[in-house]
Amino acid sequence: MSHNINLYGVLNGEHNNYRAYFYDILINFVSIKSKLNVGIIPWWDIPYEALNTKKLEEFLKEQDISFFVSEELFDRLPLKNNLEEIFELLNKYNVWYITSSTTSDVYTNKERTYYTPWFFKSKLYIPKTFTVDLKYNYKPFTYNLLLGSKKPYRTVLFHALNHEKIYSTYFGHPIYKHYLKENLDDDDIKKTLIEQDVTHEKINTMKIIYRDNMARALSHIIPETIYKKSHFDIVAETLMKTGTYFLTEKTAKPIATGRFFCWFTSSHVVNHLHNFGFNFDDYNTEYDYIPDDFTRLELLLEFINKTKDDETHIKSIYKRTEAAREHNMLMYFKHIEEYNNNLRNWIIDIFNNFGKLGVNTDTRSISVATAGI
Repeated sequence: MSHNINLYGVLNGEHNNYRAYFYDILINFVSIKSKLNVGIIPWWDIPYEALNTKKLEEFLKEQDISFFVSEELFDRLPLKNNLEEIFELLNKYNVWYITSSTTSDVYTNKERTYYTPWFFKSKLYIPKTFTVDLKYNYKPFTYNLLLGSKKPYRTVLFHALNHEKIYSTYFGHPIYKHYLKENLDDDDIKKTLIEQDVTHEKINTMKIIYRDNMARALSHIIPETIYKKSHFDIVAETLMKTGTYFLTEKTAKPIATGRFFCWFTSSHVVNHLHNFGFNFDDYNTEYDYIPDDFTRLELLLEFINKTKDDETHIKSIYKRTEAAREHNMLMYFKHIEEYNNNLRNWIIDIFNNFGKLGVNTDTRSISVATAGI
């Protein structure tokens, strides 16, 4: 079958497996509507020299419909100053957005955006022997704090904590990576992390580890032993920036395993996840509503210090949050199971409604007022 799918700025049609999924969907539907030119703008695969408005507009003018695909952040650092200009251009044309983050820095028309948290498309590996602890059992550590790449806010958090009763690792920090009182990671995971050169303050947590004879991203493996020996998680996400949400496997791990957790990341995460059916009403999340980072950290530390040495308080957290944790765990698996089909249906609807979208076939632009499906 013939199709007219055009990749912007990508050499030899290269793309990763994630994007290949909806390339297959597009090929099926473009084959049916073979007269359409469909453009794909794979945001993180495009060389910087190709990311200028002149080249991009030339590409957009040749397409009947385009899909902007960003499985990471919108903010590619060297482009920070002209992000707004690029997205103003995209919004003038018949561009639909598939994203895994959201930010107040750029505007994408909500009626033309398929957004879900990053972790919806990235299934975790949960060992067959893992058991969910919805109820209290004694564990030697109250919290775990598992930090990757060195970031200023993570270092502040690491310094601010009293690590008694907290199992802490910071493998992306050139000094603190060696501060291990004991190691609870699987030997192959520890070896992969500890051997990396982190003098540039970056660590690759997507390295492959084999489990059940299948390749798994290291960061997507549930740390079974650590979870057996610690009650709760402290999560410091990949990004902390006001108005930006980029929620990764770090947030997904405790949700998928029915664990209570607290976090030091962008504010208002609770409201954001409520939009996807998660429930944190019993999680003591007062700190999450504070926009100032340092004030939010103070409240978080106050909560951690109040709970980490108090078994009675720990038991009350288990009891109070049991229903919400079970609900969130089931909601996680529902989103994981439905992600591909929901994305497929969204794309199908776009093509099925193509003739109703108000497309100007001379300029390939679209009227925003008629873009809803």
